[in-house]
Amino acid sequence: MQGGTQEVIASALCERAHRLWDVFCGGHHSRVVANLVTGLTASRGYSGCSLCDELERTIGMGGFACSSVVCAVIIGLMYDDPRQCLIDIANRRLPGGDLDSVASMAGGICNGLASRDGVSDWKAVVEERNGVSFREYAKKLVLVKRRCVR
Repeated sequence: MQGGTQEVIASALCERAHRLWDVFCGGHHSRVVANLVTGLTASRGYSGCSLCDELERTIGMGGFACSSVVCAVIIGLMYDDPRQCLIDIANRRLPGGDLDSVASMAGGICNGLASRDGVSDWKAVVEERNGVSFREYAKKLVLVKRRCVR
């Protein structure tokens, strides 16, 4: 991805969130839109663990989708390197939060936007260390799906 692309996307998203707020919320409170506006505004000038910490302070990464999803989207857009994105979420200085969900979503967004393969080689390490095969799990899930669709 070209440098600065995330900032362009984040700025456009912030502008869109402000419009959504004005058009759809006029007097009604939308937590997701409010958190998106707050998070995008607060995150400017932050990066790395400081970005994660600032989002935790301003909107939280708790178990509520209205905060966790927004944090994940913002973090995923603000990173160029999916590995560093995941590492920084895991190493936040503030305790608590729904880190596995936030990391999963943010890492997926960041990896999808990355110009190079980000974390696919980590799969082999996880499988080896945990004695699992994701392919076997996937096959079993397909079988369950087929039984349920009949």
